[in-house]
Amino acid sequence: MAEQIYESGPTAAGTGLMIRRCSLCGKLLAPLIGECSKCGSRKLDWMPASGLGSIVSWRSADRCMGDIHSSMTPLTIAIVELDEGPWLYATVDGDVPPLSDRPIRVRFEPRPPLDRFPVFVVCGAQIPSAALGSSAARESADAWELSA
Repeated sequence: MAEQIYESGPTAAGTGLMIRRCSLCGKLLAPLIGECSKCGSRKLDWMPASGLGSIVSWRSADRCMGDIHSSMTPLTIAIVELDEGPWLYATVDGDVPPLSDRPIRVRFEPRPPLDRFPVFVVCGAQIPSAALGSSAARESADAWELSA
């Protein structure tokens, strides 16, 4: 199931990150949700997400990436609020800057599913144009750059 949700492909409009939309009330939901939190419907459709969002909270931990004798590798787990609204757990690749008054912007990084969480990378003030596939993502990025 995670492969279908987080793998890049033509069904994901190039971003590779799919979220759910309630077919009754239109609420947008995280990928692993099975029932609408607004109306209770189980009729959920898949839709591509922009792949852009902000870190709500994060924590670094060491993790063994192989067998029991492998060395420990640092791993950053975060809660990411997608620009579309849903929150999801994610792995953040690279360094997360110290806390500031500005949100820490991230973008989805399509990769083979080696973990249970999708992978995001920290964005600078400029969001790469390849990540701006949808008009909603472009508007969000424009608003971000104006406020930066």
